[in-house]
Amino acid sequence: MKRPQFEFRPNRRLKLHQQAWEYLERVPAGQKNEYLVQAILCLESQKGLEKTLRKVLTDPSVAVKGESLQKKQTEVPDEMLGFMASLMET
Repeated sequence: MKRPQFEFRPNRRLKLHQQAWEYLERVPAGQKNEYLVQAILCLESQKGLEKTLRKVLTDPSVAVKGESLQKKQTEVPDEMLGFMASLMET
């Protein structure tokens, strides 16, 4: 049985592809597959955490199950928005 193959062919004209290639070149030979696996899993985990965080921020009662919380509109401080934006960039 043949193993599935994957080929990474970055477009050198795109900045993100160039950056990804530079990171991948730094990974020692024989460790690139593990690096890609970890990168994919980390990204998917981050997406899940972001989804949960968005849910909690829009509906605080989601954070505490079984307890009744009063829903009240509060403004999110600019520092918090900046922090969340920095998390989404990485």
